[in-house]
Amino acid sequence: MSENCSVIAFPGSWAYRVIFRNPRAAALLFCVCLACVPTQAESLRGVVYFNEIGNGANPGGTVKLLVGGKLQTLSYGGPLERNFRSKSCDDIGAIWSVEVYNRYIGRATCDGQVDRSVHDSWLVVVKYLEALPLAVSNADLLSNRYRSSLDFRGFLQEVDKEELQFFYGLSEANHCVSAVHATTSNRVHLIARCPVELRGKSIHLLFDVIRESDAEKWMIDGIQTE
Repeated sequence: MSENCSVIAFPGSWAYRVIFRNPRAAALLFCVCLACVPTQAESLRGVVYFNEIGNGANPGGTVKLLVGGKLQTLSYGGPLERNFRSKSCDDIGAIWSVEVYNRYIGRATCDGQVDRSVHDSWLVVVKYLEALPLAVSNADLLSNRYRSSLDFRGFLQEVDKEELQFFYGLSEANHCVSAVHATTSNRVHLIARCPVELRGKSIHLLFDVIRESDAEKWMIDGIQTE
């Protein structure tokens, strides 16, 4: 039994009388004591793919961590108890160590380490979103293949004709981009859930980001809408 439910059945005690005179009550007492046993914390370490913070004075949130190749969806019910040693700990791609109780995070720690593939590709997408719509053809962020493709020409026309409109501020872009999955160490898929509309309809932007081997630089190689 746990320290929160210590029942000592010495001769003459009430517990002794219950256990030896009323089997049904003894069974009920046993079940109640099992409920008193605290839930064991599970320690996980993984890469942040998604981090959504709620609203209000005590915002809860949802975090998705890639742990051992599997995406774990976890929650926290209020301000997260955390020990972060770097600004990058708040970024997508940061590596967190968490204590989890029944899928809820009790505490998160981060020493500033990141998954370079996820973090670097996320930074490219955030930088591109912050520059829209003025720098839609930014050669520093778009691969040569994508810039010369028919897909990009269609995307460019939608921006030029103002069919595609953006309703977020510069400080918001980093909060609405999350990773979907990394197919290889050189290709990452991300999604932007920023306030964007296409012909008056709310949409999401999907980004395919690659690391070009010749330049060792991450570039956007595709943009789709959904």
